[in-house]
Amino acid sequence: MRSVTHLPELDAYGKRIEGLEVEPLRVTVQTVTPVSSNDPVALDGVLAYAMVTEAMKGRPFPQSGGPFWQPLPLKLDRLVNGLPLWTSTDFFPTDVHKRLTHIHRRTADNPYAMLGLMHTIHAKRPRRLPSSAAGPYMDYRVPDRRYVADHWTATCIGNKEEIERLLAMVQYFGKGSKRGCGFLDKWTVESIDRFHWRDTDGFALRPIPVDEDSGVGVRQGFTPPYWLKDTWVICEPSIATKML
Repeated sequence: MRSVTHLPELDAYGKRIEGLEVEPLRVTVQTVTPVSSNDPVALDGVLAYAMVTEAMKGRPFPQSGGPFWQPLPLKLDRLVNGLPLWTSTDFFPTDVHKRLTHIHRRTADNPYAMLGLMHTIHAKRPRRLPSSAAGPYMDYRVPDRRYVADHWTATCIGNKEEIERLLAMVQYFGKGSKRGCGFLDKWTVESIDRFHWRDTDGFALRPIPVDEDSGVGVRQGFTPPYWLKDTWVICEPSIATKML
């Protein structure tokens, strides 16, 4: 079991939600602009973003000393290497349409390079624009997947009122908000009869840690923040990875 760091701000939130009643829930989000995402969007990841943003009150999150304990208004299934596996799933789209675009950056778009050029334009040897073929100002294009869906749905076992409160602070879904992606219409949280880890075909609805000696699975994140490679373990991947 690895060491997990506790922050007073996050622990204070954990004490506040301690003992809240939980129930099976369905969380639905509708967006007014296409969603940009190369990986599944996890419900516990969205809740963790809102919780940390509120708890830190504008202060920067520590860049070292982690991983950090991040309490959430969800049922804790178990600890894996000292970190929580929350009872929640990824978001899945309904009636989805996909397309591929690209993000571009061009040397001529760099305001600092152009400013340096303008100051020397009348000189005997004007400053040249930096190389666009190599180096920090190299032109590039990165594939960017976009999705238009009627809505996106995830399920969990958690406290309805607190989940609704946290989601009200989330203004976009997925990534690329600066490019106009994932702007929200509304969140809906409703009670359901049962929570399931798998779909009707037996596929996992979220990354589920497995025994590293089993010989199956991939190394990936299973708890927020999903991008922190230090916490990655061998998991049965979510079926959402095949749908996106």
